[in-house]
Amino acid sequence: METVSRKLQLTFGSADAKNVNVTLYDHRNDLTSEIVADTMVEITALEVLTNTDGVLMTDALAAKEIITTENTFF
Repeated sequence: METVSRKLQLTFGSADAKNVNVTLYDHRNDLTSEIVADTMVEITALEVLTNTDGVLMTDALAAKEIITTENTFF
């Protein structure tokens, strides 16, 4: 039996701070790079995302979809 899982990993950053990774599981199938980039920019504009040190994330650095295939033999 084959099981495929997908997740979207978004990386935010700031010039003077450690990056923050946000992982979304079971995201929409119709996402495009433009939608993801625009949404990340909107999130940083809201000024609500901080790292563990409380530093505001101001930059949308990267996004990637991670697809994992698991084959169960028995």
